[in-house]
Amino acid sequence: MDGKEKLPSLKDMPAEIIELILAEKSLNCYDLTRISETCFKMHQISNSNDLWKRKYKQRWRSSQHLISEQNYISWKEEFITKHKFVAEAFILLCNMSLKHFHKDELSKKDFHEFTTLAESHVWAGEFLVTEFLSLLHDNKPNEKLTLKFYAAQVVRHIQHFLLKPKILAYLNDASHEEQNIEIGAALVALWCQPTERIAESDLVKQLDRLSDEVRDILQRAHPEHAVLHQNINQDGLKEDIQTMDQSLHILDAINTVLYMKHSFKGSKFHSLCPQDSFIDKALKTEKGIPIIMCIIYAAVARRLGVVCESVNTPYHFMLRWKQHPFKPPDQMYVYINAFDGGKRLKLSEVAKEIGVDPNLITVDTMVYATPCHVIEREVRNLVHIGHELGKSGDYTLLRTALELSVLMKGHNIEARLNLVRINLHLGVNLEEAQQILQYVAGTDTSRIGLVAHMLNAITEEASVRNERNKNHKIKVIRRKKSKTVEFAVGLVMRHKRYNYDCVISGWDYKCEASREWIQQMGVNQLSRQDDQPFYNVLVEDGSKRYAAEENLEVHPSPHIISHSEVGRYFSTFDGYRYVMNSEKAEEYPDDEDFCMELVHRQYHT
Repeated sequence: MDGKEKLPSLKDMPAEIIELILAEKSLNCYDLTRISETCFKMHQISNSNDLWKRKYKQRWRSSQHLISEQNYISWKEEFITKHKFVAEAFILLCNMSLKHFHKDELSKKDFHEFTTLAESHVWAGEFLVTEFLSLLHDNKPNEKLTLKFYAAQVVRHIQHFLLKPKILAYLNDASHEEQNIEIGAALVALWCQPTERIAESDLVKQLDRLSDEVRDILQRAHPEHAVLHQNINQDGLKEDIQTMDQSLHILDAINTVLYMKHSFKGSKFHSLCPQDSFIDKALKTEKGIPIIMCIIYAAVARRLGVVCESVNTPYHFMLRWKQHPFKPPDQMYVYINAFDGGKRLKLSEVAKEIGVDPNLITVDTMVYATPCHVIEREVRNLVHIGHELGKSGDYTLLRTALELSVLMKGHNIEARLNLVRINLHLGVNLEEAQQILQYVAGTDTSRIGLVAHMLNAITEEASVRNERNKNHKIKVIRRKKSKTVEFAVGLVMRHKRYNYDCVISGWDYKCEASREWIQQMGVNQLSRQDDQPFYNVLVEDGSKRYAAEENLEVHPSPHIISHSEVGRYFSTFDGYRYVMNSEKAEEYPDDEDFCMELVHRQYHT
């Protein structure tokens, strides 16, 4: 070419080349639609089914498992259907703050529109979850905070909506010992961590890889081992398919892989870290509570043809392996402490190992725990952890675990009453709470007095909530020239006395807490006592506190505050301060400019 020849125009190119160009990721569905309107040739090419299939998979890569390609699909129609669905879902999401900003907590009925959307198609619920999870995990922690705050709540609601039938189906099968325990543990992990990306198939692959590593150990140590040549069907496996010696070799190899190669270890017996109770986190961190360590150990062993049964040991959780099937019950089993290196113990050694009274460890107390019992015990642990976390004001896990406990055990009266108490405290799901109490009254007549008292409290709380919802105009708080408030909503602060980092979410000209609180917190010992501005702050540890102005200082190095409610009040973090969302800005209309001035003065921006 001499540099003067013109390149062929797009319409003069072969159709195959044009289609390849249009398939580029940089061109979206709107580009394709506009190009299709330029001429007949472009219209034909732009409506190619293969081209729209590529566009669909580019746009919804993580949702491809929701569609079957066995029969002919019009990918353009499929794309348009999903596109409209997503647009409708995000319109609803964008309106959440406007509709619910005045509420401290949301009830299930507040998600009615999303539930309807989830029921609109067989794939709708999972697709909705996938879309909102993409928003929550977009690797942009500074942006779209309000959308993400409400997206997390919607995902929790829809995930539970989708998981309920799966959990009930699992429990129905598990009661007949036909389900693998790790699947139940995966369902619990997903129920309690609904905004995490947890795929049952990924957990299964991780356990499969661990069993493959055990095979590698056996290949080197015992190259003639039977398991190396077996294709094991582990579903419903109730007895070892190996000889005693072969099974011992497998257990030794499991210990090598889990505790030496991978450094799996038990967390503290009374750990209040919920992550240690979830199988997905335990596989990632190689740390977990006894029950989770046992589930992982047993799952790997079963893949190799060795059956390790769960044992409901008092104050602990262990496994047992039937080493001597024909001996008396007190000599039949070897007990495995998966929590501590996979130690194998005789019945007489168990009490000393776990530090309990030997009289508590007998054949009668070391009973087999069905998969259903194992999962129920895991949930009880989570309820306990939730109670402890609730003492600092975070009731998320407690509420979630209680809901799961009620779902799992139909006649669990205590779990039902505790769920009513927490919902009453939070002011949510009051109609459902009334139904639970009616069930309790009809099931346990000894609770009628308590039920009547709680029903009365619910009626009063519902009346207060209804009145508040009718008159939910945002209270405007302005800065008065006659009174000085040194800080502003959105500033990242540090507490001088307790050294915690936080962000200001609101303030009062003087302490508005009760006299009891003022006395309890020692406010009168402050130099300015309660006659100074007090600030509502969201603390990095997940708590919410009410701090005196003299105890706060602007943080020298502002950073993201990882609190679950940040998005309720703020839309973005600009590196120096949190920017209020529309509703919060309406509540504190003078703070935006004042905050900007403080930031400029403090950080010389």
